[in-house]
Amino acid sequence: MSDKETTCRTRGASWQPIDAFMFPGFALSLWSPPLACSAEWNTKLHEGFAALSSEWQDFVSRRMKQDLTLLQRLGSAQSPEQIWAAYATFWQEAAEDYSQEFARVATLTGSLANKSVAAMQRQMEEVAPDVSQLEKAA
Repeated sequence: MSDKETTCRTRGASWQPIDAFMFPGFALSLWSPPLACSAEWNTKLHEGFAALSSEWQDFVSRRMKQDLTLLQRLGSAQSPEQIWAAYATFWQEAAEDYSQEFARVATLTGSLANKSVAAMQRQMEEVAPDVSQLEKAA
């Protein structure tokens, strides 16, 4: 009797030797459900973060153009009233733009969270029968 069998019997476990050539296949069959779940989840996260990134870059590009427009208006101003008007218009537009952008980012973030959780849940539901069969076989 080997030491491994003795150790397992003394702990009350029923140890069955696993054929060395079958073990890699068994290990892969155990890890394939979690890998499938994480692959779809990762895809949804990547798509969501790409959408967020694209939206933010578009927003920053639009705002930079408006910032440069402010400098042009200030440079061409002939009176203090024109400077005040340029600043007032700039800050009103900036407040509106930022509030709308934060609303869009919040919507995209919520969508990202919902889609990624839904993908993980769907994959877990599909994988659950496979995992229970593997547990029964083990």
